[in-house]
Amino acid sequence: KKLFFAIFSFCLSLGAFAQNERTTSFQIEVDAIHSRSDVNHYYSNWGSEIYFNRIVNKHRVGISVRGLYNRGAFSCNTITSEGKRIYQHTNCWNKWLGIKLNYAYNVYASEHSAISVSPFVSLNYLIIADSGVRNSVWYQYQKKYNNKFGFGAALEYEVKFNAFSTSLKLAPDCVFAAPIKDGYPIDNFSVLFNIDRCITLKYTFGESVTEFVN
Repeated sequence: KKLFFAIFSFCLSLGAFAQNERTTSFQIEVDAIHSRSDVNHYYSNWGSEIYFNRIVNKHRVGISVRGLYNRGAFSCNTITSEGKRIYQHTNCWNKWLGIKLNYAYNVYASEHSAISVSPFVSLNYLIIADSGVRNSVWYQYQKKYNNKFGFGAALEYEVKFNAFSTSLKLAPDCVFAAPIKDGYPIDNFSVLFNIDRCITLKYTFGESVTEFVN
């Protein structure tokens, strides 16, 4: 968490002291998300994310809150070290909540469109509530991962319509859920790799020209 808030302070400073830039504004952004990860518990997720951004010319600093949900199912066959076969069918009712800080830079910008790249860091809360059948026996499994650090980057193509804009965004990231000991994760999974595919709607307001004193 200390690293998360240190980066948060850096992002605020970057937005506040961009002395070479002239145009500042604020932005509210809402994303509709579908994501996939390499962990069965979060294989296919739907959700949304809301941002509050500050824009300083080609720079954008933002904070967001997001929620993802997976109500899918998966099956797996495993063999234990004793040679016993385990068949498992799992129904998921899992949630993934997060707080994200991001910095974006427009690598291309025109009056009606822009392309940006944006590294980000996040704090994540994973709530697993599985149930299903394991070798014909009903079972339930619950687990929470709190305050898990993550990072990633997004690539975005934006189309502008005056104060409103919309965009397509791809955002791969990873979350460190549990440590590894002796080469093996000490929990169900250690690192969660994920990619968000987003459609966004943005509203920009409060544009002004900032005067600087030399």
